[in-house]
Amino acid sequence: MPYLERLFADHEAQEAEIFASGLDWVIARPGPYTDRARTGAYAHGVGPAPRGRALRFKISRPDVADFLLRQLTDDTYLRRAAWLTH
Repeated sequence: MPYLERLFADHEAQEAEIFASGLDWVIARPGPYTDRARTGAYAHGVGPAPRGRALRFKISRPDVADFLLRQLTDDTYLRRAAWLTH
């Protein structure tokens, strides 16, 4: 199996384990990371990201951390997978 096929199969298997766990969970699917500072101004949602946005628009690591920390007290994405991007 080619490398990318194995990578995606592994990714799907990991998420299937999370979905079946019975636990409370949120999956964050950020666009490419940057080392920029936290802005607090980023887009997020479920389903497909706006066309081309997930690959074109990067997001800072601190903004990903901001999103994840917010999930501790916000049920918007409980048991859902959210895309993140600027």
